[in-house]
Amino acid sequence: MATSVRSLPEDLSPLLRQYWSALQISPERQERAEFQARRYLDLLRFLAQFGPLDGKSVLDLGGGIGSLSACLHASFGGVYDVADYYVPDAQALGRVSGYGIRAFTHCDLTQPPVLQEVTGGPYDLTLYVEVLEHLFINPRVVFRAMRERLRHPGRLLVATPNQARLTNRLRLSVGRSIRDGDVFSAQGNADNGHVIEYTKADLAAVLRQEGFRPVAWEFRQNPPSPAGSRIRPASRAPWRRFGGQVLNAPLFRRLELGDEMIGLFETT
Repeated sequence: MATSVRSLPEDLSPLLRQYWSALQISPERQERAEFQARRYLDLLRFLAQFGPLDGKSVLDLGGGIGSLSACLHASFGGVYDVADYYVPDAQALGRVSGYGIRAFTHCDLTQPPVLQEVTGGPYDLTLYVEVLEHLFINPRVVFRAMRERLRHPGRLLVATPNQARLTNRLRLSVGRSIRDGDVFSAQGNADNGHVIEYTKADLAAVLRQEGFRPVAWEFRQNPPSPAGSRIRPASRAPWRRFGGQVLNAPLFRRLELGDEMIGLFETT
């Protein structure tokens, strides 16, 4: 049974701006971080039903500069190791003391053996948020490595685009491609768009093969890009905002037509 958590904020912006200021990131990187953070309240609300993380160890895999970890720590407690291809400078950890982050670790998920550079653990929870869809790698290899670093039982939170979202269905119905236009980086590096997306059944099947069972699902339409941001400003168009409100209504959420698929899994 879920236990109580700290009250969730209505706006994460003050906390995040303080955190980014402490990290001393560039304005360009902050703009990207603000775009990514528009989803965080939905993630916090989803995780709130499963109780606090006090005394728990969490791996934020592909967690970038640790923004989500800072938000989770403020609401749920816990200690966080952030692993990503790009990591903050060596002095960053000292500047963000008090935000629950224990380590920033370089990690290249495209180079097996994956997670070899992650030396912490075992973890109670692994966060895998907006990463799966960007990787040219067999997902079973990554999930297997995650499971090896989780306590038993341990949990995994996955957030990734819903391939069966309404917009994709509409595109296919008129013969249009659903491929991400940014899928292939001009530089040939790791900054790919969405290499592959999954349906609920796809994701559950792959995770089941690697020893995970689903605990809970949620489907959401993504919030618009932050006001004033140059990143995907079209998402702020009135008709898109209205469409988002419709798809986040209870009926349409049950139909699982939203952009975003959030799943919590537990080791078997």
